[in-house]
Amino acid sequence: MKTDRFEMRLEEDFAGRIDAWRDRHMSGASRAMAIRTLIERSLGGGDPSERVFTDGERTIIALMQPLFEKIGAPISDINAIVAGFKSGHTWIADQRMGSLYAPKQSVKADGDFVLEALEAWDIFERAFDALDEEGRASVLAPSERDLRLKEAGAEPPSREVKFAGFYAAREQKFGELAEFLTRSIGYFPRFVDRDMMGAQDTTLHHLQRKLDFYRSIKPRLIGGHQPSPQDIRKFVEIRDGVSWTEIEALRPELKLAPKWSS
Repeated sequence: MKTDRFEMRLEEDFAGRIDAWRDRHMSGASRAMAIRTLIERSLGGGDPSERVFTDGERTIIALMQPLFEKIGAPISDINAIVAGFKSGHTWIADQRMGSLYAPKQSVKADGDFVLEALEAWDIFERAFDALDEEGRASVLAPSERDLRLKEAGAEPPSREVKFAGFYAAREQKFGELAEFLTRSIGYFPRFVDRDMMGAQDTTLHHLQRKLDFYRSIKPRLIGGHQPSPQDIRKFVEIRDGVSWTEIEALRPELKLAPKWSS
C-alpha cells in the first residue's frame, strides 16, 4: 500500500497528552503509532469497543441508574453496562443491546465464547443434578479403557460433571470474563462462587469441541428438554486427547512400537 509522509508539529503539552494516552493504551508503541491509531479511531476504524461511548455518555448512563430505580423501570441492562465501563468490558453494552453497534468486536467474540461455555456447562450440570441414582451411575461408570488404565497403574481421566474454569497460566482473560459475567452481571448463578481459573491445564481446544457437540444437540433441548445421560457422558468425555501417561499404559492396545531403550 502506498503511503504519504508528512510532518506534524506538536505543542509540548499536546505531545505530552498523546504520550500519556499511548502509555495507558499502547505501552511500548512509538508516538507516531499512537497518533496513527488515534486518527484511525476518530475516522471510524480501530476497536469499536473503545469508541462507542464518550466519557460524557458514560456519565449520563451512570446517572440514569437512580432515575430508572425511582420510576420502577427495568435497570438490569444499565447495571450491566455500567459494570462493564468500570471493569473495562465495554463490549457488554453491545451484547445487552442485541449487537446494536458496529460489527462483532474481537473482545466481544471472546465474551460470546465464554457465555456459550458457561451456558453449556450450566445445562449439562443441571441435567446431571436432576438424574436419579441409576442415571448418574450410567454417566460416571468407568469405560473399558478406564479399567485398563487402572490395571496398568495409571489414573483415568475425571468424569466429574463440573466446570473447572479456565487455565490461569494461559487463559486468564477467559477466566476474568467468566468472573465478570457471573459475579458482576449475574449470569448463571451456580458459578458465582466457583473458581473460574481452576483448570489444571489448557481448556480451549477441547472446550470448543464440547461446544460443537452442544450445538449439535441444542435443537433437541428446545422447550426445556434436558440432555440425556448418554449426552452428558459424551460431553464430559470430550477432551484434548490421550495423555502421555495413557499412551504408555495402553501401548499394546494402541499398537505402538515398544519404547526404545539403549
